[in-house]
Amino acid sequence: MPRSGQYDKPLRGSCVRRPRALAVTALVFAAAAALPLVPSVAAETISSPVPAVSPAQSTATTLARMASNTSFVDCVRRPTTAPLPPPLRKQAAAATVPSLPRTATPCDAGQIAQPRGVVADNQAPLGPEGGAPSTTSSPRSSPQGEQAGVGVCDARPVGELQYYYAGAYQDIVSEGTQAYLDQPQPCLATSDLHSMAQIAVHSADKRQTVQMGWTVDRLLSGDTVPHLFVHHWVDGQPTCYNGCGYVQVSSTRRPGMPLSVTSTPQEYSILSYQGNWWIGYQSEWIGYFPGSLWNNTFSTTGVVQWFGEVQASTSQPCTDMGTGEPATATSGGQISNISYFGTATAPAIIVRPAGPYYGASSAGPTAIRYGGPGAC
Repeated sequence: MPRSGQYDKPLRGSCVRRPRALAVTALVFAAAAALPLVPSVAAETISSPVPAVSPAQSTATTLARMASNTSFVDCVRRPTTAPLPPPLRKQAAAATVPSLPRTATPCDAGQIAQPRGVVADNQAPLGPEGGAPSTTSSPRSSPQGEQAGVGVCDARPVGELQYYYAGAYQDIVSEGTQAYLDQPQPCLATSDLHSMAQIAVHSADKRQTVQMGWTVDRLLSGDTVPHLFVHHWVDGQPTCYNGCGYVQVSSTRRPGMPLSVTSTPQEYSILSYQGNWWIGYQSEWIGYFPGSLWNNTFSTTGVVQWFGEVQASTSQPCTDMGTGEPATATSGGQISNISYFGTATAPAIIVRPAGPYYGASSAGPTAIRYGGPGAC
């Protein structure tokens, strides 16, 4: 049954919050009628089942293609990759949960599904440690990492979009981080764009970034179930989701795949290894961002973050963050077993104070609860 403020209207298998106005919904979908695709260039392309979506195509066509298995991958020969990092050690408390059945690779034997990058515009500075609110600066020129007294859940307008964060961070020199995230299915209001949880590593000035996590984003993925994603920033400039230099290695797990909804925390890892930034999921190294994307100048962290995020079209969002429950509740979203790679020290994480709609709270020295139901 829907909670207060929700109504029973299936939208690709998910409840949605009551929209404030149809005009707002129409505006958001019209503005994002198609997210441009960036073809993979990391390996030889064997087949390209579906051509890139043109910005001139309709929203319906875009969503239909995003919902298919092969819309956002190229079947490629398994690349000769950089050396694999040592195997990931799975925490005994976290069991591996299979991804949804339709994530089975669409490629032939001997090939892997290399994700195509999907460009999403209007991206704001990342996380609780992002830049100060600005209604005039574009996200690509907004300062990142400025300590301006911004609450973790304050809105940061970018054009007509608002960003809300709840989470924790630490200023630390390391080779990356690992954390365990539950995978809920937050209700995404029809006028909002996404709800996600992620881990992120940054250079000390926060101009270089690698991030990964899960996202519920109907324009990016074509449905309202959580999907795995990766992303990176270079010199303060956002690139694209799931591509733009990312090299796929695994034949079983890939960015863009839908994930099983589970309260059992799943392992997410980012590691700098021999000059490249590796992405780990469910105890498997699935791919990497080559260090050459940063001219081999970004190999250690200065800041690490773990947080939830909502991208909304209003200053009173109706979208869930995490499970949709408050961070003070045991049923709130959870990020646990937070640790670092390549450092003998493990300073306590710093949880930012709660805001009016979403919040974060400590659940121990290496864990947080986060989330909330929004304003509705």
